[in-house]
Amino acid sequence: MTVTRSQIRYPGITKITHASGDVRYRLIVSVGKRPGTTDKWIQECYTFRTMTEARQKQNEIKNSRDKGTLVKRDNVTFDELCQRWLDSRSDVREVTRLGYQSWLKAVREQLGQAKVQDLTRTDIENVIKGLGALTDGATYLRPSEKGVRSAASALGAALARGI
Repeated sequence: MTVTRSQIRYPGITKITHASGDVRYRLIVSVGKRPGTTDKWIQECYTFRTMTEARQKQNEIKNSRDKGTLVKRDNVTFDELCQRWLDSRSDVREVTRLGYQSWLKAVREQLGQAKVQDLTRTDIENVIKGLGALTDGATYLRPSEKGVRSAASALGAALARGI
């Protein structure tokens, strides 16, 4: 398979022509520096069918980087994020940490394997609504109204740590 690469007039975008004649546009952007280094960058690569799509993504990334809202891609699951948050809470007593763990149990069972970056506001709202409607057949007890509020609070704190 022969691939021809050519730089085009937009920095960061490369035109790739495959032997079959298919053309793709590859965008490589720097999204930040590696922690603990001053000269090593984290780069992300995107491939598009059209130049327009590549330019749109490039502009979107530049705008979010300029605003300070750029979030690099990550494969952290919700369960991993919750565990990191629980482990980071060295400022609370063990009984409080166990309370957080209990409040998050139902949420972690529902969202545990989902990537945090793929979660939407609707996903979170549906989980919180569903907490009050749990059946007795679940592996945990139905939380009280206060328990639902506590779970929502712990959920928000865990998500805020990941942002």
